[in-house]
Amino acid sequence: MNLRLAILVTSCALGSACSSDGPATTSDAGSGASADATAQGDAGADSTVDPDGGPVGPRSCPAWPAVPDAKCTGAPAGYPLTKIDGMPTSAAGETIDGKYITGDLQIRHDNVTVTNTRVVGHVIMNGHKGLTLRDVDIGPDACPARNNGGVRAIDGNSGYTLVRVHIQHNADDLLAIGGPDPVVIRDSLLDRTCFYPGDHLDAVQWYDPGAVGNVVIEHSSIDARPDNDTDRGNAAVFWADGAGAGTTLTLFHSRLAGGNVTTALYDAVAGSKVVLDVHDNVYVKGSYTVAPCSFGGSIKSIAFDGTSGVKFAGNTFDDATPVTCN
Repeated sequence: MNLRLAILVTSCALGSACSSDGPATTSDAGSGASADATAQGDAGADSTVDPDGGPVGPRSCPAWPAVPDAKCTGAPAGYPLTKIDGMPTSAAGETIDGKYITGDLQIRHDNVTVTNTRVVGHVIMNGHKGLTLRDVDIGPDACPARNNGGVRAIDGNSGYTLVRVHIQHNADDLLAIGGPDPVVIRDSLLDRTCFYPGDHLDAVQWYDPGAVGNVVIEHSSIDARPDNDTDRGNAAVFWADGAGAGTTLTLFHSRLAGGNVTTALYDAVAGSKVVLDVHDNVYVKGSYTVAPCSFGGSIKSIAFDGTSGVKFAGNTFDDATPVTCN
């Protein structure tokens, strides 16, 4: 989350407004209030429409080879936020804008869009799909005291799109992805993970044995290194556990760091018809314990053979030297 935003929002008294140069926060009456009192952006902003639709103001992340950071992701500094406890959605196709949600956001409908919002708790999908998060922060300001037992920042395997989203400080993996619906992560920042004894800590983990899914991670920064420990986590992107035939991962123009292995590209074996396409990314040299990338051990992926395997090309370290994977 943008540090300036964090300081300004948390310093406002409940029910009062911040100074005009930061995000104003007001209080909704009671937990679960509806989103009909939508906060408006700065009156003088030159509103534009991003490629995914929806007015977001004049905001974008710098183009590759630059990568997203806290300045261009999450709720924009200066955007007024209405403070509310845990909140459910109220209708299919709803848009929720300008909220500061101190608990969880419960998704109870399909095709919900959330913009310019801070969620201190989790986004709980409850099996719904078609969720779009744009310019949203998810996670508290620091690591919780203990592991939460498996609740991810977005608690749901699939059916969502993230654009300029900042996810941090979850008391487990940041995201666990599976099938059957597509997942798109674009122009986003996933970092400041939290490690606890015995953890298998991944920033992004595929786990849905036998399921078919399609995941695109484009122009994002994913760092598995925890904020609360010197451990480096398990992986920035961990892909294993027998995805079904037809499953694809496309990961490109992103910055990747941390883990025992930064990208663990497993189980794309001969005949699996699983294709993992990882190209033109930058790996942070020395940020991992064992290796920047691996095809696995006992169940080892193959280089792409036309129907199955890993496509790995054009990936470099941050010093411009090439990264290999096998």
